Amino acid sequence: MNRPPLPDPPAAHGPARRTLLAAVLAGGALAALPGPVRAVASPPPTGVSAGADEAALHRLLVERWRATLLHGVAAGRPPGEWGQAHDLAVAARDRTALAHLAALDTSDGARTPWADLPLDGTDVPSAHLTTAAGRLRTVALAAATEGGALHADPAVPRAVAGGLRVWWRAGYHAGRTQHGNWWDWEIGAPRAAGDLLALLGPAVDGETRDGVLAAVDHFVPDPRRMLRDELPSTGANRVDLCRIVALRGALGGATERLATAADALRGVLDPVRVGDGFRADGSFLMHTSVAYPGTYGQVLLKGMAELLLVLGGTPWAVAANERRRALDAVERTFAPLVHAGLMTDAVRGRAISRHHATDADDGFRLALDLVTLAAALATPAGAGTTTGEEDAAAASRLRGRARSWLHATAWRPLSAREPAQIATAAAVLADRSTPEPPALTGHFGFPDMERHVHRRPGWSYCLSLNSDRVARYEYMNGENAHGWHTGDGAALLYLDHDPHQYTDAFWPTADPKRLPGTTVDTAALPVGAGGDNDHEPLTGTRWSGEVRLGELALAAADLRGIDSPLRVRRSWLFLDDAVVCAASDLRAPGRTVETTVDHRSLHDPAAPVGGRLLVDGRAVGTAPGTTARHPAPRWAHLAGTGGYVFLPAPGAPPRSGAAAGPLLTLTEDRTGSWSRIREGGPAAPVTRRFVTLWHDHGASPAGAVLAHLLLPGATPARTEARAARPGIEVPALTPELHVLRTTPGALAGGARLTGAVFFRGTSAPGEPGAAGEQPAARRAAARSPRAWCRPPRC
Repeated sequence: MNRPPLPDPPAAHGPARRTLLAAVLAGGALAALPGPVRAVASPPPTGVSAGADEAALHRLLVERWRATLLHGVAAGRPPGEWGQAHDLAVAARDRTALAHLAALDTSDGARTPWADLPLDGTDVPSAHLTTAAGRLRTVALAAATEGGALHADPAVPRAVAGGLRVWWRAGYHAGRTQHGNWWDWEIGAPRAAGDLLALLGPAVDGETRDGVLAAVDHFVPDPRRMLRDELPSTGANRVDLCRIVALRGALGGATERLATAADALRGVLDPVRVGDGFRADGSFLMHTSVAYPGTYGQVLLKGMAELLLVLGGTPWAVAANERRRALDAVERTFAPLVHAGLMTDAVRGRAISRHHATDADDGFRLALDLVTLAAALATPAGAGTTTGEEDAAAASRLRGRARSWLHATAWRPLSAREPAQIATAAAVLADRSTPEPPALTGHFGFPDMERHVHRRPGWSYCLSLNSDRVARYEYMNGENAHGWHTGDGAALLYLDHDPHQYTDAFWPTADPKRLPGTTVDTAALPVGAGGDNDHEPLTGTRWSGEVRLGELALAAADLRGIDSPLRVRRSWLFLDDAVVCAASDLRAPGRTVETTVDHRSLHDPAAPVGGRLLVDGRAVGTAPGTTARHPAPRWAHLAGTGGYVFLPAPGAPPRSGAAAGPLLTLTEDRTGSWSRIREGGPAAPVTRRFVTLWHDHGASPAGAVLAHLLLPGATPARTEARAARPGIEVPALTPELHVLRTTPGALAGGARLTGAVFFRGTSAPGEPGAAGEQPAARRAAARSPRAWCRPPRC
């Protein structure tokens, strides 16, 4: 496949450019930020004068990158208790590095640095390249870290350089043909190799250095292309490739490679209408159709922030409008998806199956990315307009938000992080001058990735849907084996007093057929069924979307089963203190169907959190294995979670019980392992206690309905009171129409709200006819304009 020609280097090569070079070199590696949070202030290379040439600037960029690897955006080892955590992390990395060194083979004729990671041959996993380079990188970081056990030993860099030489000759060299996963050849391996060259410096001999750089040129000739030059690169992959090519340019003194990387970054944050990248509504998708802000989106932001920082003030500085796009992405995309420092699992894709990368870990990393982005705002931008006042205000907001997330993130001890991460986190946590913003509240809809986030004081509710535009879930590379129903209306409830519901081994122990909020066919499914597996055709319907009215919203979807005749029409009304969940036209000939009201982990059975269950005020046994059937419940309450009010069917007497019929409850200790949901995960058994509430619609349901009110954090007394006066009525739940209407006093200020979902042309009871209209969701409030939102892009 032909590749577009590489762009010419930037045209500004006259006296103005030489003046810029001199200003950058005279100013040191990075400008200092005001306050305790400051960027690395490495001294300029010795001998650099006002007439310095490009070679000196290339060296400066490498120094900047090396400092970022070692310290993040801090000045070095942090003080006080953070310094103690930093020392523990350095010692832990030293132990790992020593183990790697003990097994490292740099002898003549060695075919791999480590015997357990063979590199040559097409039958070995391509991941061995990335893993071996990663081990070398770990040892190189240990050797370069002041205060570490390996820092003063000159033999260590030489040993790592020897291992890099073996790695290059045996596995990663120009002319070799890719096999296995393209990512290892084009991102994983060259990214680690660039870091190694920056860390090791003159310890690497010229032949090895040139050979590694030639290999990078071979496998990553153009950051705008990927997958063996078969596809244009997009989103996070584009930024990763630009990072690799930019560092390669600085390491090898190749100005044209730096220019190529800078040019390829332009527009990467611009909204796209289809495919990978950010959308106008703040959504972020990767692999064409998977909601991915929490992992790939975070990688993109990290890479962009680092390149903004390292390239700032140089001829290759990222344009000012890209900086503004990055700031917009933080506010519109990332901030609404983080609760108490946790990145919601609703947008982390197959990463939910990684034991070592939880919602807390991605939230922590994102907080540090904000700090890096704030530091980058202190450097001069490229083309475009910006002001120092604007940048300073934006940097303060970023640091404040990062500080609030870091304060809330306590899942892992700080000493379990990387030393550079600890230094960066400590710098922002110590900065008492930066105000932390209040917790976000409101409704944040992302229809382009079928995610709906409702944030109220003390809780967040994240709803995941699918369509013929957005995948139910992703199964790839052996990850997320049981993710079948994570996009089938799964509702993740984050509570301030139980923040780690999904962090604490939820996914390996939860019942994947009873995720909270889902209506599913109970038949067993094979691994990967219904997922976006290597871009298979999507199986959802076109009908899905939402409308908003201030901080309230209405979402709806016409859902289908996986390899099943199941179909159900669902809607959700998001209110000030509750979420109304409704369904109609539930049909599944020849199948048995359940709707899970909630499936809540009580964490470790030895010390369960909450779990006392009431149904209509009567205590339900919660010993493991206890199942109960409740014929016509009106309300339930689960201690530590909140309340549930079961609404009657349209036309039924007000106190007639749940529209969906009997409620079943179960308390059980569930045992699983990470290896069951991800190849290579730990096989050790993990047990968590769960309480499940669900409706059994029986065999071959034909037109079943349901409606209930979820009250996060509510007490039993408040739940019982809402059951007496729910504040919501359901005039219609038909195959064509859902109507959900608040009653007087339910909303602040005496307002009333009617939400109507039209699955086919019809009209709401008491509303003007809409004959001939196509399926739509409608919002309306008393004495307010009515608005329509039609599929496919509601």
